[in-house]
Amino acid sequence: MVSIEPAQNGRLEGDTSRAVDRALTILDVLSRSDLPLGTRELSRSLGFPLTATHRLLATLQHHDFVRQDPSSDKYTLGPKILEMSTRFLESFDVRRLALPIMRDIREKCDETVSLFIPDGDSRVCVETLESRQSVRRVMPVGIRLPLHVGATGKLFLAYLPTDQRDGMLQLSLERFAEHPITDASRLRHELETIRQQGWASSAGERRDSTGAVSAPVWGSAPQRIVAGLTISTPISRFTRERQDVLVALVREGAKAISEMRGGSGGI
Repeated sequence: MVSIEPAQNGRLEGDTSRAVDRALTILDVLSRSDLPLGTRELSRSLGFPLTATHRLLATLQHHDFVRQDPSSDKYTLGPKILEMSTRFLESFDVRRLALPIMRDIREKCDETVSLFIPDGDSRVCVETLESRQSVRRVMPVGIRLPLHVGATGKLFLAYLPTDQRDGMLQLSLERFAEHPITDASRLRHELETIRQQGWASSAGERRDSTGAVSAPVWGSAPQRIVAGLTISTPISRFTRERQDVLVALVREGAKAISEMRGGSGGI
């Protein structure tokens, strides 16, 4: 087996860091240019080697971060940038609208109320209001969690187009291998139930001590979820009667946020 000496490993890390820095610099220059720019222009203005510039642009184009005009061979920003910007603006907007409703829900149930957005093969918490009870569920803002376990993850997975669901499920399983599933057919059946009833629940799936319910916040595009509103609680308080109360609160809250955003509603 060939081993990498520490000095070599450091050099490899340095090369990767330099490539990332150069790629981000190219994106920054393209974002500030009124006109498309060619490989030689970018190489000369940035002081990058021509071959390295060409290689970076090819990689960025492969991932849709830049687009090449076939008639001039020059580059502009690609559609991936718009997609990422749209997601950022949507998450900012939905947080602003959701916060008063989240406060109201917490006042009514005194449990932790969180807002998640879908992000590829996972979900990210963008806002949270913790319960004021001594025993409570803590949900840090910025935490990234699976799609295949937990109420909000299953909610997002359930409303994916059928032809995308299996692929995204597999990616989630690969990223979060510490949370395996034992019965894929049972999960698929549960996802269909979630679509029909309009909300999701979980009890002790990601953590044995936690239960949660979640409902979709809809975007302006038909049948497109932009966020999941979630109430989570210690499992000791997650009785059937309590779950019914929390489901009603989270569905009412998610519907109100959707309507403020001009959401079109679900299936």
